[in-house]
Amino acid sequence: MIMHRIPLGMIKTCTIIRDIDRWFVCFAVDGIRNKNNTSLTVGIDVGVKNWMTLSTGEIIDGPPLIKSINKIKQLQKNLLRKKKGSQNRHKARLMLAKAWRKVKLQREDYLHKVTSMLASRYGHIFIEKFGTRGMTRRKRDHKNINRSILDCSFHMIKRLAAYKAEVVEVDPTNTSRMCSRCGNIGTKKESYVRVFSCKCGLELDRDHNAALNILTRGQGLPFVENKPLLVNASKSL
Repeated sequence: MIMHRIPLGMIKTCTIIRDIDRWFVCFAVDGIRNKNNTSLTVGIDVGVKNWMTLSTGEIIDGPPLIKSINKIKQLQKNLLRKKKGSQNRHKARLMLAKAWRKVKLQREDYLHKVTSMLASRYGHIFIEKFGTRGMTRRKRDHKNINRSILDCSFHMIKRLAAYKAEVVEVDPTNTSRMCSRCGNIGTKKESYVRVFSCKCGLELDRDHNAALNILTRGQGLPFVENKPLLVNASKSL
């Protein structure tokens, strides 16, 4: 086999994996991964419109998968035109499976890069607790929204970030409606309204406000009117 890197620590298990026309050997090693010791913290609000919004105000776009997904649609149409049981249909199925594998690898690669970037900057990451299953319980006419939610890979973000930095899930209740400056809870607004405004004079992006609330709630800090929540929460990346 081609070994990408030498395992460090005691090898506990060895798993042989077949992926279409490829074979992999996966070792589980008993060891400890060194995490970032910085004291900087960040709150993260995730969504479909803005994939990730940090409490610093930075917006991170989702994985660029449009070209690969469009290719899958074309391959699926080609598969339907093939005669069942024919060699051409077998070839079309193999091409479609490889296209799906490419999307999977592209998504995993992008998520690893994003979570590694966050872990290198912050020692503690506060992220909202979400339930993808409940978010996707929509009617068939909302299938595009459901697909967008699943493409965001929210749970994979948390899983990959958890072994690179300290990750804490925060209850997201009213984080989009609560003012990050005074703590006042406003009325519920439609999803297309992207600006949060409060009677105290605060006006900023809706997701940025939610990320600040997630950061504050995760650290258990009280709301202080007309004062910044944290020193590092107002810095730009």
